[in-house]
Amino acid sequence: MIRKLIFTIISLSILSALTGCNSDSPDDSASNPITYSSAAVTAFSLQENDKVLANLDSVRFSINLHECTIYNADSLPKGTRINKLQVNIAANNLSVAEITYRTKEGKDSVVDYLKSTSDTIDFSRGPVQLRVVSGDKTTTCVYSIKVNVHQMEPDSLYWSKSARKSLPSIYNVPSAQKTIEKGGKLYCLTTNGEKYCVAMTNHPDREWEKREIAFEFTPNVETFATDGTDLYLLDDAGNLYKSDDEGESWTAQSGYKWMSVIGGYDGKVLGVERSGNDYYYTSYPDGEKTLAPEGFPVTGFSGLYIYSTKWSESRTAIMVGGRDKNAKSIDRTWAYDGKHWADITTDRRVCAAEGMNIVKFYKCSLDTTNWTYKSDEVLLAFGGNKGDEMNGVTYMSKDLGFNWRQAGTLMNLPDYIPGRYLSDSFVYERVIAPDARGCEEWQEMPEIYLPAWYVPESALSRAVSEVTQWNTPYIYIFGGYNATHTLYNTVWRGTIGRLEFKPVQ
Repeated sequence: MIRKLIFTIISLSILSALTGCNSDSPDDSASNPITYSSAAVTAFSLQENDKVLANLDSVRFSINLHECTIYNADSLPKGTRINKLQVNIAANNLSVAEITYRTKEGKDSVVDYLKSTSDTIDFSRGPVQLRVVSGDKTTTCVYSIKVNVHQMEPDSLYWSKSARKSLPSIYNVPSAQKTIEKGGKLYCLTTNGEKYCVAMTNHPDREWEKREIAFEFTPNVETFATDGTDLYLLDDAGNLYKSDDEGESWTAQSGYKWMSVIGGYDGKVLGVERSGNDYYYTSYPDGEKTLAPEGFPVTGFSGLYIYSTKWSESRTAIMVGGRDKNAKSIDRTWAYDGKHWADITTDRRVCAAEGMNIVKFYKCSLDTTNWTYKSDEVLLAFGGNKGDEMNGVTYMSKDLGFNWRQAGTLMNLPDYIPGRYLSDSFVYERVIAPDARGCEEWQEMPEIYLPAWYVPESALSRAVSEVTQWNTPYIYIFGGYNATHTLYNTVWRGTIGRLEFKPVQ
């Protein structure tokens, strides 16, 4: 196999920034500029060895020129033997290239790479040192080389430590909640059975503004919704109310009496109306209604996921699960184009359950030719009440809800998150920094293992400066009810472990 030298530095401006290299004659540097490239390692790779790992010579290594470090940001599979590896090193006109590693006896062993490129190096006992000296012997760099190996199964990564805190409410024990998103802002409506509170924030990790609301009607908290501009609620009799001042005051919308609210869609609110034994899907403010076809959910549908495509002028909204007019749990996926609903269910579908969640997240596939990951967006559906038990399976769709498959047991919610339905889920990014990960309100929980599916969409670049912080998407799960419809007073925050890894440089 052709050896692949992964990283080649050709920019003179980058080479001039090698501040991690030291001159043997610093006093002469001002009048006699040093050609740092003469002591720079311009490429590093492992030599081919299929007995160790297929395509071993294609593993990508990053070279940090400021810190003089060389490492593979994408770790090798668990169990990869790294105690006898041969290396390829590219540099310009070196007079010295010495590799020092620790033996099993605890002694240092030195390999003269210029004399022998076939000697094996033991990377299993910590970082290996590479000392290079320029051809004119004026410049020296000492690199630390590390070959990273996963500490978990090769096809499985793990969730970072999931965390939880109480729902944002002024009540210690809320009995109902509904959280929605409007214009990038979260609104959480809670009640203790007698009083009501609306909490607002721009990010679930930040401080919430909490206000008690004095309703002149009895609201059905679980029907809380938005059209993107205003807030909406049904009262306990099904009458529709609207607020244009973030919940401070509410006005009844004459002529609109619904049994349930599906959600908001591009300036209007979608709902279900009942007349005798007939059910209609309808909307506000246009008042249009259509007789709901067989299998259409009238309660218990998931939240809406809305997306745009180049094939349609209008956006598409989808929902999964719910209960039909016969109170039967369904496993169907319904899509809305702005005027009509259509059943887009295929043979590959979610389970029959009410109160599921849909979020957009990320999946990646491992390319074993160079041991890198390609990321793709997917939909995840999880949670829900199947009637006789809570759904514990997470489903994944790669085609916007037309087809679903089980994401695998390691993708399911962990045992310490009880099964629930009618919870609300959102994805928000957090800034990850090694020195600033804590949040006093959150309680850290045990780790579980999950598959190596998710990576940030950052390019696999090669940089000369250290990445000190990066954005990581997290799923936030608000509330939800158990089988007896008792509210869980929790907000859970979690992500895939790979997402927290420092982006590849």
